[in-house]
Amino acid sequence: MNQNFKQDDISLNNRILDALSENDIQNFLIHTKTTDSEELFFVKKEKVLHRGKHVIHSDVTIYHDFEIDGQAYRGSFTFTANLNMSAEELSKKVKNAYTSAHSVKNPYYKLPSGSQMFSEHESDTAATSVSDLLRADDIAAVIYKNDSSEQTFINSLEIFVNHAYVHIINSNGVNVSFANAVYEGEFVAQSTVSEDVELYRDFKYSSKDTNLEDSLSEYVTTSLQAAHDRSIARPFADVVKDESYKKIILKGNCLYDLFKYYLVKSDASMIYPEYSKYAIDDFITSDVSNEKISMTLAPNIPYSDEGIELRSLNIIKDNQIRFITGNAMYAAYLGIEPTGTYDSYSLLSGDTSIEEMKSEPFLMVSDFSDFQMDEFTGAFGGEFRLGYYFDGETVTPVTAGSVNGNINELKGLKLSKETRNSYHYNGTVAISYNK
Repeated sequence: MNQNFKQDDISLNNRILDALSENDIQNFLIHTKTTDSEELFFVKKEKVLHRGKHVIHSDVTIYHDFEIDGQAYRGSFTFTANLNMSAEELSKKVKNAYTSAHSVKNPYYKLPSGSQMFSEHESDTAATSVSDLLRADDIAAVIYKNDSSEQTFINSLEIFVNHAYVHIINSNGVNVSFANAVYEGEFVAQSTVSEDVELYRDFKYSSKDTNLEDSLSEYVTTSLQAAHDRSIARPFADVVKDESYKKIILKGNCLYDLFKYYLVKSDASMIYPEYSKYAIDDFITSDVSNEKISMTLAPNIPYSDEGIELRSLNIIKDNQIRFITGNAMYAAYLGIEPTGTYDSYSLLSGDTSIEEMKSEPFLMVSDFSDFQMDEFTGAFGGEFRLGYYFDGETVTPVTAGSVNGNINELKGLKLSKETRNSYHYNGTVAISYNK
């Protein structure tokens, strides 16, 4: 591991621990993150800025235990600390946090426990500095590889290569660390073929992704094609008069938000307050005509922010719920083992190709202006910037329409066998369902 990372980490954590000891704080959590980043900015293909940053900060959570009328509570309050703070500033932050935590009346729960011994995850022996990773220039080369048209092109590009060292300590023996590397950024695909349009795209990959370059290259290619098609797209209302099509196909980033619904509903933070009725062995749907859903939690990091070890869990298997997830507090309230919280998952693909989905009249939506997913009801939808309408004879790019539905009420759901991967989502490229 980069020695600068460890030196900064030790220095900041020791100062925080001194402030906690000085104020006799018995229960705490320290989450320290040290990041080396390489940042690259382009306008069209011209590099306009290239810089690096070294940043360290800690999120410090103070717990305050108290009783009211015989009921035990554990309140908490979090503040951010950095190396620029003096000992006096840190001490004041700690005192204020302890006082503020007393006003948070959460029923008592146990903090994650550890062995009291420091443990470095094996990923620490992998990429030890930004220089061991793909450089930002390498990512730029992938993105610009297929940018060769004068009318459809990358208007601007921002790239961030972040290598982080994370150290988590709590008062109950947790003392773990890990390193991880992330490639992320955003670009604007522009087309002037007909109407001048711009499509915003973002991307994020882990250094663990073995096909990162191929996946990113394909993503850029489809984005440029989408910008071209959006430029020539016609208003949906002008093209579709009777809406006689029977099938809707959804592609793109909306699928992550759509199927994340099951992830959210399976978390203890939704189940304990009864926003969700999900329970182990329940089925997420009773519609046997639909494709069976299988989801696996796929963490990109080994520990949660609380220091709970994150595992690959087959949370849903053939529509049946196998695990309830949760942080320390909500897991304790449900009486289950804390798993930590997740925001990345893999969705098992289906057996239907996208071409097979297109065998009858359809509306395919690939770009929403603002896709909305109601995590309480399952309702989804929004206006789309780009879609494709097939009337049985001709495919026409369309825009300015809308799609609405409910994930709990989809009929004839099919998952494509084609897949894509990113930092948060690995799975099917498209789904189709009956209108």
